Amino acid sequence: VLHFPILNSLTGRIITKEVDIFLKETGVIAVVDEDFPQWDTIYQKISQDKKNLKEVFGKGSTFLLYYIFDQLVDSIFPLLEIMEKEIDKIDARILSDQAKNIINEASLLRRNIIYFQTMIRPELNLFSELEKAKHPLLSKKDLIYLNNISDHFKKIWDRIEDAKELIDNLSTTFESYFSFKTNETIKVLTMFSVVMMPLTLLSGIYGMNLDFMPLSDHPMALIFITLFMLGMVISMFAVFRLKKWI
Repeated sequence: VLHFPILNSLTGRIITKEVDIFLKETGVIAVVDEDFPQWDTIYQKISQDKKNLKEVFGKGSTFLLYYIFDQLVDSIFPLLEIMEKEIDKIDARILSDQAKNIINEASLLRRNIIYFQTMIRPELNLFSELEKAKHPLLSKKDLIYLNNISDHFKKIWDRIEDAKELIDNLSTTFESYFSFKTNETIKVLTMFSVVMMPLTLLSGIYGMNLDFMPLSDHPMALIFITLFMLGMVISMFAVFRLKKWI
């Protein structure tokens, strides 16, 4: 029982297709999930090419089994390349202003990579065990074929591990960058609030229209108060600049 990944073009998610294979002395029986394009491709390669058909079936059931395994495993590599290209795209856009899109894309890609790992690990262990297994239908030459399949799975595992490490690092980098941008925004809003608070207090006090307020009867009161408020703003920005907050 084997599971192979395919990419759902509608959702962008990786899903699995199950292949149940039974080896007999006279042939191979395969039970395959529906809508499995990779299997359809293998079937067409064998059935539509008479030379290929004769070559595959002429070498016995074990070679046919190897051929099926080899084609199915090779079909995984294009999917790996798609994910690696997606990582490169995210890497190129990680410092752009498209934060929401990047978060969604990175989350989906990370989910696909983890799902990919959970699917490949059992297959890797299975073929590692098959290399050591003794079966009446498997000769030493057949075990060499299986060793080749196992090597392919190891290469896939190494690449998916690298992809997992890259997407984790990119996620960490993006979270740090997004946190920095958020802090910068909060800093600007905080400084704006600090500047406005004394001005609001002063305008509120003079808005009470009390007779004993300083400059309440002076004809230039508005100009003096405005200049005083402007001086407060300039002084606060000077302090911010001195503290290197802006």
